[in-house]
Amino acid sequence: MRFNSILVSALSFAVSGTAQTIESSFKVYNTQEAQTTCMLNNQVKAVLDNNGFSKIMCPYGILVFADAAYSDDWLRYLTNVIANLVDTDGDGIPENEQVVKSLAHEGSMGAGMICGSTYEQERQEEKFDNVMDYVFSCQVYNGDDFDEWGKTTLFEEAFHMYHENGLASVWPTIFGYNPDDPSDDFDYSLVCRETASHQCVSPGWWHSENTCPNGAPFSPGNPASSPLSGTCNEPSCDCVEFFRQAYTKYIDWDHDGLWYSDYFPQNRNAFMNMISQEFKSMLSDPQYSLRQSPPPDSYTVSGIIGTCMESYECTTATSSPVEFPVTSAPVASPVSNENSCSDFPDQIKWKIKGEMSFLYCTEMTEYRCQKKKGKSLCPNECGTTATWCNKDAKGQVEYNVNENGEIVFKGCPFVKRVPEKIAQRCSKGNIAMACRETCMNYI
Repeated sequence: MRFNSILVSALSFAVSGTAQTIESSFKVYNTQEAQTTCMLNNQVKAVLDNNGFSKIMCPYGILVFADAAYSDDWLRYLTNVIANLVDTDGDGIPENEQVVKSLAHEGSMGAGMICGSTYEQERQEEKFDNVMDYVFSCQVYNGDDFDEWGKTTLFEEAFHMYHENGLASVWPTIFGYNPDDPSDDFDYSLVCRETASHQCVSPGWWHSENTCPNGAPFSPGNPASSPLSGTCNEPSCDCVEFFRQAYTKYIDWDHDGLWYSDYFPQNRNAFMNMISQEFKSMLSDPQYSLRQSPPPDSYTVSGIIGTCMESYECTTATSSPVEFPVTSAPVASPVSNENSCSDFPDQIKWKIKGEMSFLYCTEMTEYRCQKKKGKSLCPNECGTTATWCNKDAKGQVEYNVNENGEIVFKGCPFVKRVPEKIAQRCSKGNIAMACRETCMNYI
């Protein structure tokens, strides 16, 4: 992916609270302008317009949007954070094309940041479930001072997006968590293994929403078993929160507003002595292009505007946007329409309050339908057929019965892991109704 350029003057402004000057090379657009400059497709534009989100920014195609009352100052600062994470040397060319490709909208899905002037406005993030991969809430509202707390809150939420939908999407076994068993598999990735190795240890790691066993904190090398009990005990929360703290401690960024675990090392030297050599090597490995220093508040690169990529020629921010076609679901798939758009009929593995349960799509609640597992396995029950009818579903489902009469649960990564076995595995039970994309040519 090659980024072209257009001359755009840097923007300077004063912010609320303590007077500051922040510069940004990106502009705030309305939804009509964003169809050209941000490659905003018709589906996302309609959701934005219908729910009062009229301000759009798109650093390297990654969507940031807010309602009309939201502060432009906050938007520009957040946009700068994202730009500085993907373009670590500030030359206008993101270091890793795969990460940006995974995050960018580009007229399709992508991740994004939703900013509301009020908490209630921001809660509309669920309206984007069927038109974007995921949207992360900014959690800073009008009336909040532009201080260290506000800045670090925006940084943390942007970093979670960069981590979960960028790094973990490209390198799941380094940064991610097991899509088949997201509730308790701390062995799946390097980040989760490192998290578990310091669980309830001091110096080490403990998330305050979780409960360590009696006797904690423990000595190094004697971590508690993961997952703990608590509301942030799953890898999708525990590992993600650990990695943010590990990263900011690694770059020696001790912002007053940054939250650190009570058990976390107090300084960078202690942190570097605590972590494993494998984790230490990952943080500095150039293939992952992690920024090696604290990001500046500003981002000023001459010649950057919206989404400027080889696949889309940026020539001007016109008031007559290009109309991007709405993509319809593929047709003429070898999988029958009944299979490709049906809810999975058998049992789904689901962890509820720490206990493993086995549910059917008819038992989906509103909360479960907000999870990718629910959306993808039960598209009719959850109202997500427009997104999931021709994609592999998430999670583990009933696969077959072994010789002992026990139900075996598997997920789509297992089905497609060995190419020569895909046909055989797709024929097991109703797994093809979950692994729609993988099995479409084998049914």
